[in-house]
Amino acid sequence: MRHRRGIIAGVLLALLGVTPAGAFPTQPIQVIVPFAPGGSTDIVARTLAPAMERTLGQPVIIVNRPGAAGAVGLQSLASAQPDGHTIGIAPSSFATLPELDRLQGRSSTYTPDQTTLLAGITDDPLVLVVRSDSRWRTARDLIDDATRRSDQVTLRRRASTASATSAWRSCLARPG
Repeated sequence: MRHRRGIIAGVLLALLGVTPAGAFPTQPIQVIVPFAPGGSTDIVARTLAPAMERTLGQPVIIVNRPGAAGAVGLQSLASAQPDGHTIGIAPSSFATLPELDRLQGRSSTYTPDQTTLLAGITDDPLVLVVRSDSRWRTARDLIDDATRRSDQVTLRRRASTASATSAWRSCLARPG
């Protein structure tokens, strides 16, 4: 596991054009995590930080900036000094949040073109699960049941899962 973390940190640093012998970095590196401490994005950042510190020879400080489904932290990253001392770790949804804001009549606090995607560092898909004794065995079973009982089924969502709810509504609206 340690070897894997070192490889991941090395890849990230190579993508940044950083070599241990270079003049960079000249100060601690801030890693902005747009979610509260303890979540999966935070855990990834904290797992990578020690390897980055060893490679860079500078402290790596995790800065959690939660709020607005990640938009608060992403805006903070987008407005940071472009000196390479502030980077961010974010889910792929960072590119869709401004569009969701626009569709809901709100102005976004950042746009994806204010950032540059350096690398994918995890493969962490969301999965749909039900209790093992559920009547559904597949997603199709769930969709078919919800379609049959559309007058009895209600989709609920938290504000941060608006895109997931939209995807499910789209699924349920498709015939067959």
